[in-house]
Formats: sequence, structure tokens, C-alpha cells
Amino acid sequence: MTLGNITTERAWAALQDAFRRDIRRPVKYEGSDWYQITPEEQKVFGISLTSMPPVVTAYRYYEEVLGLTDTDILSPAIIAVIRQDVAHRFGMKPQILCHSEFENFAKLFGISRRTAHAWFIKHEFWCVRRGIQSYEDDDAGFFY
Repeated sequence: MTLGNITTERAWAALQDAFRRDIRRPVKYEGSDWYQITPEEQKVFGISLTSMPPVVTAYRYYEEVLGLTDTDILSPAIIAVIRQDVAHRFGMKPQILCHSEFENFAKLFGISRRTAHAWFIKHEFWCVRRGIQSYEDDDAGFFY
């Protein structure tokens, strides 16, 4: 599969190179922002602080491939090839978040399905707590 002159293999190699670079960047992963984890969340979701750089980086890439963010990880042409590949392999659809598809995507970076699933749920609940995501039948006064 190619888009122009970029093969799928070349696109994935570029993304893997970017991943190895990005997980080495110094980031404070302990805290309460979307890309961080509190001690309580570590216990509840069973996510270690050491797993944060790879799983958060994979999630950033996942959102980029879905077209939900634009962080210029790689050129649009390379992202387009990867987008086609994951649509074909995993059924990923633009703009649609899905825990099992993230698990498949994260597995390509050596992240276990359990860790990927725990991160996905932790992040989703973070969005609910912040009011970014809501439900039509939310209880009044639920947010704290």
C-alpha cells in the first residue's frame, strides 16, 4: 500500500522513529492533567508511572491518526498512509475513539492491551470529570 511514493513500511518506520524520540522527552507525568496520572489513578487503573511515556505518546499518535488533533508528529503524507493502513487492518474510522482500536494501535508500539485499555478508560473518565464528555442522563451535581 502506498500513497504517492510513501510505502506503508516506510510510514510506520517513520512513526516508530518519532515514538522512540518522543518517549525520551522529559515530561512530568505525575499530576492531574490529561497526560498525567495521580497516585489514586495509579491504584485504581493499575497504571505505573513508568508506563506513562509510551502509553501517553501512543495515545497522542492515535488521536493524530484519527484526525482529532494536529500536532505535526510527521508529515501529512505519512499520517495519511498510516491512516489508510489502520483503517484497513483495524477498521479505525476518522474522529471515532474506540478502546479496542486503541489497544490494537498501542500494541504496535509494544504496549500491552491491559495497559492500553486502562489508559483509555482513565483518559475517558478524565474527560467526563472535566465536563469535556457528558451523557444525556447525567445526574445533576455529579461532577466534583
